[in-house]
Amino acid sequence: MEAECAWDAEDGIMLVWRNGTTLSKVGPYNGHLTNKNAYGDETLRDVVYKARNTEYMTRIVELVSR
Repeated sequence: MEAECAWDAEDGIMLVWRNGTTLSKVGPYNGHLTNKNAYGDETLRDVVYKARNTEYMTRIVELVSR
């Protein structure tokens, strides 16, 4: 999903869901489906939201049912 943002009209915002069920990326609209691809950084493979301050970075947590 992509949308225009009043605070960032040039880039907009992009939300990406994996398999329609897991939110996997939130960030500026840049055409990339993952933060790993957007930044070319393998350490971001499970990052949903890449914050400047890593304390606020959001990662995907896979829940495994037993």
